[in-house]
Amino acid sequence: MSSFSERMRLVKPSNIFQIDNINGPLRNGLWDFFTQYVFTSMSTHPYTKVSSSVIGGSTTDYNRRQYSKYFQHLWHDFFKQPIDSIPNTNQLVYDFIRVWFFRNAEWYKIYDFLEFVFKIGWVENNEAALEYLNTTLERENSGYRFIENQFVPITDRTEIAEVEEGLSATSSNFFSPAKEHLSSAVQMLSDRENPDYRNSIKESISAVESISNILSGKKNGGLKPALNELQKQNILTLHPALKSGFENLYGYTSDDSGIRHALMGESTARYEDAKYMLVACSAFVNYLIARTAI
Repeated sequence: MSSFSERMRLVKPSNIFQIDNINGPLRNGLWDFFTQYVFTSMSTHPYTKVSSSVIGGSTTDYNRRQYSKYFQHLWHDFFKQPIDSIPNTNQLVYDFIRVWFFRNAEWYKIYDFLEFVFKIGWVENNEAALEYLNTTLERENSGYRFIENQFVPITDRTEIAEVEEGLSATSSNFFSPAKEHLSSAVQMLSDRENPDYRNSIKESISAVESISNILSGKKNGGLKPALNELQKQNILTLHPALKSGFENLYGYTSDDSGIRHALMGESTARYEDAKYMLVACSAFVNYLIARTAI
């Protein structure tokens, strides 16, 4: 069942693509990654003392020495604290990191921290870990993915601004059908529990079709006839390549896995496809409204 904010369409694009913040669910998900793939790979006894190996003791326990090495890296190179301040049990180390993670760390330091634990080799089963981490980032609509041992941006403020401008530009009653489609595309992309990429793509391109029909005075018939009518009425002059590009994009939504029609099989639409279409269609809606000055 959708949440109240989703039903009332109160989710904003700036809250969907998290590029300069980490909200509660994303922070929780990243912490779960750390506990499952980093810290729990340690000794099964969380109260095992680590102090002797930290300060150069003669312990023969390999795991204790190995993780003491990680702690030394963490304290000296990341937290910039003296290594003799490292708590003397695994549990106390865990507690210290958890307090920092949830109470003190800025959003960007969380990403720094996770990059660091990969850098020092404190991650086991990398393939599964990477899949878990990137699935979490995608589910919570982070603006980043973990690739080649670093977080890389997959969206930026310009893309978010295009979507926000599209919603704002269609806020009048005159353009309300187009806004309805854009809002639906945003909601379907932002649903963390059950994202609908296929229908988000459909709603994005439908916003372009809708705005074209409104501006041309045509009630239906698809995007190509509406753009032709705009040119015929001298309301809009489009470069042939630009016009062809959007007609082809419209065709893609009709053909690829039946996005706009009955599905013949499993849809291949992915997050990246839906995000691209939302940004591109929002930009074209903004362009049409600005060029026609309605």
